[in-house]
Amino acid sequence: MNLQLTRKTGFYGMGSPFVLLVNGKKYGAIRQGQTKTIQLADTEAQGVIIVKFSILQSTPYYYDVKKTADQELEVVFNPSFVLLYIGLFLLFVVAAAGLVFLVIGLIAYFVFLVMMSRRALVIRPISKEVY
Repeated sequence: MNLQLTRKTGFYGMGSPFVLLVNGKKYGAIRQGQTKTIQLADTEAQGVIIVKFSILQSTPYYYDVKKTADQELEVVFNPSFVLLYIGLFLLFVVAAAGLVFLVIGLIAYFVFLVMMSRRALVIRPISKEVY
């Protein structure tokens, strides 16, 4: 029973490895463009995979190799993470309105940043479709 994981995050964190956790156990690190094969024991037929980078992490991916013996997965950058940059731009606009709005905007931005830090990356099955 194997899980094959490929990192396709582009420029995002290119110089740093992402830590790979399977069922809470560290399985090493994965770099940009690298493919890592994880051989699972029979006791690990079901579980969860998480990829971490600094304070950021992926959404949990729940696998079941009983249903599909070998699974090919990829780690990609979450496109909705770009909203953080849009929010930062809007924060500059709000800052021109006054100090009170700036403080409220900073608090809202920080809350949004913390929420998005748990889903900065996405683990998904590799699509075999050709377009």
